[in-house]
Amino acid sequence: MARDSVEILLEATPRQISLSEVERRIAGIPGVSDVHDLHVWTLTSGVVAMSGHAVVGDPGANQRVLETVQGQMADLGINHVTMQLERDDTCANGEQ
Repeated sequence: MARDSVEILLEATPRQISLSEVERRIAGIPGVSDVHDLHVWTLTSGVVAMSGHAVVGDPGANQRVLETVQGQMADLGINHVTMQLERDDTCANGEQ
């Protein structure tokens, strides 16, 4: 219990979640060309959050990509997902 509390306070990636697996799954979604700024942490006991950025070539695919990310993350036990989608002609810092 104390270890779990410390991990929550430190916003550490939960032991049961592999950040490389999260990245692999998102990068494997058709239309996604890059994944960066990924963070996974425990909000409270049993509530795992993820935020990140994905580069998507076709803006028309955004909704499908978001829905697929939600499903993939739910399969990994991540139940609160915030994903920022970027065009492939925009740098990570938002410059053209």
